[in-house]
Amino acid sequence: MNWDEDQWRLVGALAYADLRYDFYGVGDAAGRGKESIPLRQTAGGGVLELLRGIGGHWYVGGRYARAHVQTGLDGEVEPLPPAFQNVPFQFDTQLSGLGLRVQRDTRDSTFYPTSGSLLDFDANFFASALGSDFEYQSYVLAYNHYFSIATNHVLAVRGYGQATGGDAPFFALASFGSGADLRGYTPGRYRDKLMVAAQAEYRWRITSRIGVVAFGGAGSVAPEVGEFERLLPSVGFGLRFVIAKENNISMRFDAAWGRDEHSVYIGVGEAF
Repeated sequence: MNWDEDQWRLVGALAYADLRYDFYGVGDAAGRGKESIPLRQTAGGGVLELLRGIGGHWYVGGRYARAHVQTGLDGEVEPLPPAFQNVPFQFDTQLSGLGLRVQRDTRDSTFYPTSGSLLDFDANFFASALGSDFEYQSYVLAYNHYFSIATNHVLAVRGYGQATGGDAPFFALASFGSGADLRGYTPGRYRDKLMVAAQAEYRWRITSRIGVVAFGGAGSVAPEVGEFERLLPSVGFGLRFVIAKENNISMRFDAAWGRDEHSVYIGVGEAF
């Protein structure tokens, strides 16, 4: 929700998820490995965020997030692989944290930008004083830039970095596959305390309803600065179908290939 000529921006959300996925462990080496265990995770919670424009396209504000997360094995796993004997993957926990967010937004559109940029930084602090069972911090810095290179042709580029500190549960670590960075990987297969990624996407709106995209990028995860071992590549293409012409919102169908695996995505709105 935006009001007062976009001087105030309010985001509120309630969510519930029932997930089943394979857990490979933490670190690049674990992601390269073949061993995994099936997990089931349920999470319910919400977030409330308020930003205020301070001039020059800058916005500053705060947020509060809270969630109840339950994680355990999805079925019987006997015997448990040796690599997971001492890994804490079973949780019934509360997470509660306060955050700071800073943005600089010069995009010409929120839903389908063709020019301008978005700089987005947020820092979140989870603490027992706020009712959280885990005390940790997460920091995210992202930068998107959009170039209109011809009529109905847009080049979008994105850089992303995330760092997690403190006693963070494994599902709060930075990971590939669950968002726009990087497509083509099993969600959470590569996860660690640090993550960096960069990508570019070429967008061609063929008609007022139909569009196509092609994208590529690379990224890496590591436990500490200076310990990034290798880049993980990502390439793919996609189809767009505009479902709301007034706001230029599309259904998104993407196929992406990473190192030794691939994924298919269906969503609403652009990847970034």
